[in-house]
Amino acid sequence: RKEAIAAVAADAGLPKREVFDAVVAAKNAEKAPQKP
Repeated sequence: RKEAIAAVAADAGLPKREVFDAVVAAKNAEKAPQKP
């Protein structure tokens, strides 16, 4: 899982921290009730 984040970060040329934050944000968005 961490390896996947690291791979995406390297692929996109982004810091791992940014990619990790984006993954966490996406997970939280999934759980949160969707508001129109």
